[in-house]
Amino acid sequence: MSATFVIVGGGIVGCCTAYFLSQSANLPSNAKIIVIETGTIAAGASGKSGGFLALDWHSAATASLAKLSFGLHASLANEHDGATKWGYRRISTLSLSYSSASKRKTTKSAPPEEVSSWLGSGINQFSAIGTKETTAQVTPGLFTREILELAKKSGKVDVFEGYEVDEVKMEGKKAISVRASAVGSSGNGNTLNFDVSEGGLVVAAGPWAGMFAKSVLGLKINVGGRRAHSIVIEPNFDAASKSEYALFTELQDSTGSWGPEVYPRADGTVYICGPNPAPDAPIPARVTDVVFDPIATQSLVSQVASLSPEHFDVANGKATLKTEQACYLPTTSKGPGLVGSLGDNIVIGAGLAVWGITFGPGTGLCLSELLLEGKVKSADIRSIEP
Repeated sequence: MSATFVIVGGGIVGCCTAYFLSQSANLPSNAKIIVIETGTIAAGASGKSGGFLALDWHSAATASLAKLSFGLHASLANEHDGATKWGYRRISTLSLSYSSASKRKTTKSAPPEEVSSWLGSGINQFSAIGTKETTAQVTPGLFTREILELAKKSGKVDVFEGYEVDEVKMEGKKAISVRASAVGSSGNGNTLNFDVSEGGLVVAAGPWAGMFAKSVLGLKINVGGRRAHSIVIEPNFDAASKSEYALFTELQDSTGSWGPEVYPRADGTVYICGPNPAPDAPIPARVTDVVFDPIATQSLVSQVASLSPEHFDVANGKATLKTEQACYLPTTSKGPGLVGSLGDNIVIGAGLAVWGITFGPGTGLCLSELLLEGKVKSADIRSIEP
């Protein structure tokens, strides 16, 4: 009988787990790896987050995982031309406070010209909080899809989009079989059935991991989601779009106090996310049901126009608004994530919040080790095990 591994979720954790399973010398030669995704690959936060990576911004609980994963991002990019394929690059990172003209102060020192030349004269204070040794970026949707394509080249990986796992048969704490149905059919239409008794089950459903565990596995895990909005603009000024700086800001403008995060990307676009006046909304049943609130995205449009009126002002034609979007960041009520075992052959990687992209490759490697070798060797995840 072949060993079959079913992965629930086509985000960065699920796709990285598929990749590291497919590359492992410990994977049985007749094994199959199945990725089940209710929407499309990287449809949630893995396709809509900023892609900011940090080596040393983490608590003791996740420091080991962060170190592993930051290194894997670099090695994967080096091996597979990540700079071209998914926008990987090392960047510097600044924290700065900025005020509109009516509240401007003067700063005693100037930030790097690469930033000040496009950001304007409203900078009050700034400090370096990351260097090219400790911070980097990817375009996360591109990374997630490319890493899955690399996994598929092994010939061992099949992907089913538009399906959801709605039944797992257990013997004690061991998953024996998995049923996936076309979304909305609830087992009454097109179904897929997999024997996982010799393989395993990976719960990588992001903010839906808690719902899945309760409804399908009968387990209570503290994973939910918090809605986050973002926009992508294309500015009219090349130096801004090519800037190798990420900005964490404190902004005072005529509408209030905000904290937009600004990530210029190598492709000529700029990603912006951060606090906004829109109310939160409960997580919907599926990723395909996620919608953005125009109040939130237009607030972000206004905020970045205040930061750079000459280059980021969409309303006055200084930039083009390319994308308005929302996703749900997977969160836990206890600790910075859940990575580890839920049963004899069931593992989970979820609840990684804003660090899901940073932790994605490392989590995938750890889960593959857990399934194939029975223990995690590459990082210390004891503090974030279920």
